[in-house]
Amino acid sequence: MNCKFRDFSIVKVLLPQTKEEQTAIARVLQAADKEIALLKAKAEKLREQKKGLMQVLLTGKVRLTLDHH
Repeated sequence: MNCKFRDFSIVKVLLPQTKEEQTAIARVLQAADKEIALLKAKAEKLREQKKGLMQVLLTGKVRLTLDHH
């Protein structure tokens, strides 16, 4: 596909009205990035925990019993 200037010249881009608005938007995005990083780290820790639990179960050191009511 070949894109030319005229293809993009019709696109409208809305920009923040003030520097304060731009800064506020940046803060929200930075907070979201931090939360994503924390959630990724938590997910990795849970994967490691699962891996360790599976090792214990597979060695037979611990038996899992299901309680049927």
